[in-house]
Amino acid sequence: FAAGVIGVVYVKLLRLAEFTITQLLGGLHLPKPYGEGGELSVRARWVLLFLPAVGGLLVGWIHHRWPFRLMDATEGYVNIFHRFRAYLNPKWAFQRLFTSVITISTAGSAGKEGPAIFSASAAAGWLSKIMRLPERERRVLFVAGGGGVLGAIFRAPIGGALYAAEVLYRGAHMEAEALTPAIITSVTAYVIFGFFESWNPVFSTPHYTFRIVDFPFFGLLGILVAGVAYLYVKALDRARFLFRLLKIPPWLKPGLGGLAVGAILFFVPHVAGTSYGVLQAALYGQFTIQLVLLLIALKIVATALTIGSGGSGGVFAPAVVTGGLSGLAFGLG
Repeated sequence: FAAGVIGVVYVKLLRLAEFTITQLLGGLHLPKPYGEGGELSVRARWVLLFLPAVGGLLVGWIHHRWPFRLMDATEGYVNIFHRFRAYLNPKWAFQRLFTSVITISTAGSAGKEGPAIFSASAAAGWLSKIMRLPERERRVLFVAGGGGVLGAIFRAPIGGALYAAEVLYRGAHMEAEALTPAIITSVTAYVIFGFFESWNPVFSTPHYTFRIVDFPFFGLLGILVAGVAYLYVKALDRARFLFRLLKIPPWLKPGLGGLAVGAILFFVPHVAGTSYGVLQAALYGQFTIQLVLLLIALKIVATALTIGSGGSGGVFAPAVVTGGLSGLAFGLG
């Protein structure tokens, strides 16, 4: 129930911030996923050029004023589980949610699911500590909270539980003991979220009938997407490394990264925010293969600049978008 409430509050706050800052102030209207309407339009490109930098400076100042960093939200979730014994002070979870809203609503390229996982898991760890549960049970609740909020926001309760249990380890390992509680939590959170928001899946897909002769092409697509995923992860690591080398105050680095992102958005505003609406439009064939290839590259670069410079947000949504666009490019090719 708590994970569902966190998901509802977070999504409504983010929607309000995007309307106020991205649309009214920045003049950027992005398409929405699953038939929510809206077409891409930019009213003031010069404002859009500097908007991510302003958001980055604000996030940088907040991190400087209240210093606590666990890199991006998804990696923070993993680090808390292994290095902090599945417990984190709730104020850091609130800070992560708040700064991610700033980053996304000022057109930074980042995801919303990662910060939600981070915060719901931290809330579960805090709750279990108040109840004086042993560390083993706290870890189970920690995973269940993360899977619950992801299953609610992404409207995939079983997928959310599997993700939260599997992402904690390298290779094929999984926090199996937490899987069943995570599924129960995720389904409950999905019910709460759907009651206040929507039961619809995130994306609407065209009708498709699978044929056995198509199977080899899906195998080839898996190889292609694995290559894109490798480039995505390497771009994030390289951006973090390069920004660490810069001899400037740390709180200025997210602003510098935001300025670079703004330069990209000035010419190609499609990669702002989560870009879910852009992927939705691509699913119905509204883009050429040249534009799709350009969006894959720029989404990776924009996300690396946003997160690598110290911006707050998740890496889950950009991965979904680049993977989906890679599949579209393969199909068009």
